[in-house]
Amino acid sequence: MAISAPTAVRLNWNKAADADGFDIYMLTDGKWIRQERLTGSSVAYAKTGLASGTGYKFAIRAYKVIGTTTVYSNYAYADAATK
Repeated sequence: MAISAPTAVRLNWNKAADADGFDIYMLTDGKWIRQERLTGSSVAYAKTGLASGTGYKFAIRAYKVIGTTTVYSNYAYADAATK
C-alpha cells in the first residue's frame, strides 16, 4: 500500500515470517536503484524529497541471511504518486 503527501510517499507491507529485512528500490531514469536496506521487523518505508504531483515506481523484496549467503524473495511492486 502507498500513502502520498506533497513531496513524499510511504510504503507499507506485511512482514515476511522468516525475513531478516527488506530491500527497497525505486525506478530512476529507467534503472532500479536500491534506496535502503531495512533490517528487523520493519514494515514501512517513507521516501521524502520527491517532486509534487509525480508518479513513482517501487520494488520491495525480503531477504534472509543464511551463513554467508543472502537469499531473496520475489519482488513486490508498487506505484505511488505525490499529491
